Amino acid sequence: MHRKKTILYIGGMELPEGNAATQRVLANCKILDEIGYDVILLGVNKRKSLLRSTYSKIDNNEGLTCYSCNYPDSFLQLVWYTFSSCKVVNFLKNIDVNISAVILYNYPAIPMLKIANYCKRHNIKTFADSTEWFLNVKNPIKNIDTFLRMRYVHFKLDGLICISNYLANYYKKVYNVINIPSLVLRNDCNKYNYKPKKTRVFTYAGNVGNGNKDKLNLVIKCMAALNDSNIRFNIIGITEENLFKIYDDMLEFSNFISKHVKVYGYLPRSEVGKIISESDFTVFIREPNRQTNAGFPTKLAESYSFGTPVITTPTSNIEEYIVEGKNGFLAEDCSVPSILEALTKALKLSDQELMSMHDFCEKCNPLDYKKFSNYFEDLLEIKNES
Repeated sequence: MHRKKTILYIGGMELPEGNAATQRVLANCKILDEIGYDVILLGVNKRKSLLRSTYSKIDNNEGLTCYSCNYPDSFLQLVWYTFSSCKVVNFLKNIDVNISAVILYNYPAIPMLKIANYCKRHNIKTFADSTEWFLNVKNPIKNIDTFLRMRYVHFKLDGLICISNYLANYYKKVYNVINIPSLVLRNDCNKYNYKPKKTRVFTYAGNVGNGNKDKLNLVIKCMAALNDSNIRFNIIGITEENLFKIYDDMLEFSNFISKHVKVYGYLPRSEVGKIISESDFTVFIREPNRQTNAGFPTKLAESYSFGTPVITTPTSNIEEYIVEGKNGFLAEDCSVPSILEALTKALKLSDQELMSMHDFCEKCNPLDYKKFSNYFEDLLEIKNES
């Protein structure tokens, strides 16, 4: 009788609704499933009804076995989440499934080490899925945790899944490292019909945070400088009030914003997909630094999944997945002249050229999860038994 090995994937993935972490992990889980492993997800949920001390089983549209605990919503709960491994260890002790490996997604350092030590005693391999390395977080606990995780604990594990070349190169001395960017779980291009209009439509969808990562103000400034009446910029994930609050230099562009910028605030994923698929381009501009180079934008994979080309800047190893003039335009850097040049290229395209770029995104997606299966097989080296 053929017995499939089971992998436990643990982290801050919001279940079942989903955030950027969820989209990455679900794509990775799909690969694991297709190469012959069962996967159990342990994530978080912001519903108050879930018990804080245990994981509760929940439904999931992807057909995975999923458990969720309440998201820490106070300082004490955050401290407990940062230092305690009890919840996961108890889950491992009580589950009636033979776990062969545990993958910890951006997990706090001290509980990660405790879980790894428990797994080592029970012949369970432990891996980390590392997707971030934040700069100057104004939280001493977070700073210490990040330092310990990135510079000490990761080196104690059986292997790493790194989201970028930056991280993969940093950990290349670790025995087992693979580089897996944010991937596309499914192709959603066929859900909507793209057709160019007279007004060229650009869209940003995401969480701007404090504005240090995604430079929406630079995008708006450059669009205003183009002085093109047939341009529209959709912004999803922030309110107009917060747009002016976070980017205080936007007040002088309030007239342009009122005429050419549509600020949606937060929208369900289905509505976000419709807006992206009907846009000519998505656009996000980032400066190169450790945070942006260590990560990899989910926005790139998301845009391709809806068949929409991208305008962005060369952070992380994005340039490996952008074919200039085919699935996007890469501004040379984060300067106004470079961004203006990329936007001008996009605005000069004919309707037919735009259709060709959307068609290329749909048919030649470099971030299709199926292209990365072999990497996981090499990483895990856990053979299913018969």
